[in-house]
Amino acid sequence: MSNTSSPNFIFIKNATVLTVDPLNGTLANSHILIQEDRIVAIGQALPNPSESNVTVIDGQGCIVTPGFVDALSLINNGVTSVLEHCHIIDSPDHADAVVEALQDAGIRGTFYYGFYANPPLPDQLDPRGFSHDSRLSDAARIRDKFFGQNDPAEQLLTFGVAPDEPESMPIEDTITQIKQSRELGARIITMHVAMGPYDLARRQVVQNLANRGILGPDLVFSHGSSFTESELQAIKESGASIVGTPDTELQMGMGFPIVFEASDRGCRTCLDAARTTSSSSSGKRTRFPLSINRKTANIFRMGTLGGAEVMRMEDLIGSITVGKKADLVLIRCDGIENIPVGGPVGSVVFHSSVKDIDTVIIDGEIKKRNGKLTVDWGRLKEEVILRADRIKTEAAKIDLTAARKRWMDIFHVEDISE
Repeated sequence: MSNTSSPNFIFIKNATVLTVDPLNGTLANSHILIQEDRIVAIGQALPNPSESNVTVIDGQGCIVTPGFVDALSLINNGVTSVLEHCHIIDSPDHADAVVEALQDAGIRGTFYYGFYANPPLPDQLDPRGFSHDSRLSDAARIRDKFFGQNDPAEQLLTFGVAPDEPESMPIEDTITQIKQSRELGARIITMHVAMGPYDLARRQVVQNLANRGILGPDLVFSHGSSFTESELQAIKESGASIVGTPDTELQMGMGFPIVFEASDRGCRTCLDAARTTSSSSSGKRTRFPLSINRKTANIFRMGTLGGAEVMRMEDLIGSITVGKKADLVLIRCDGIENIPVGGPVGSVVFHSSVKDIDTVIIDGEIKKRNGKLTVDWGRLKEEVILRADRIKTEAAKIDLTAARKRWMDIFHVEDISE
């Protein structure tokens, strides 16, 4: 936010407001007043602000929701907070570039410094590539350079760590990396575990961590299709969390998504497919959860307040509540898919898509307005095309035989191309 002598205001008027706040529920024909980065008032009888520096947004025919929390998509899709599990850190320059890109975008979330070592290129002299010790040192550098106190109340982006893939190394190494992550000051630690048929050894990583007393509320596990009942109980008791991505888990053949059962058992859960704004076919994505007797409101909650709980930010975001950060999405309901609106939650979950996202606000800053991002897309588009061409040209020079074999071994894929 800009530091001016007088505060900036945003006034959203005459909208249907899905607060996800149990005290307020759904509010018809209501107004929201934002001052700087906070929600300061919600109601039907709010007077129009008299200040000169106020942006007024007419919400007639629109639904306002909390910003969505996601591990994959970003601002254009209505996502205001992201879990950035970054496993492409091949050098310190890569790490700097990722953090700077997230900061430039102005999105809220946690950047997870990935310890995963990508296969070295054929012409690299050091077969280990960017070594683990080098990553530890560089993660500390990144932590000190970008993240200050690492407090989500004071900064949009915070620091976390993603240890190497736990199902590809001994449990002692995973424990060591978790301890190293905590020593680095990681606010959250995330990892992929229990991915069904990809975990042929049935390592039960979570159970082993529980047995060693390593589990804690700072751990977030993705996927988990083959979690046991005792592992789910251990996650619940420790305060750890689960992120489910049903479309990915089904597409990759991991097995039946566990996130719904985990939610029923009282675990903290976030559902990527809960937000319907990922693509024009997003409504189809959300029908899977609902087809197994999940209430629409529960699915919606998992993509908003549930995601905030997983990120340990529920006191700041996840619901439209006075005093919380102003992370909001305004969805237009005047399109052919949404007329008439039978129920606002169902309209968001079943019928809305990225084209219906009119406005996205993060920390009191408008990032998308009238259906367009508030960036110079013409310039950025040309830059993206140029960079993509360069990457394709450089990639064509690389012999990927070794990397291809490695990934086929990891995912137990048989080569039938010959």
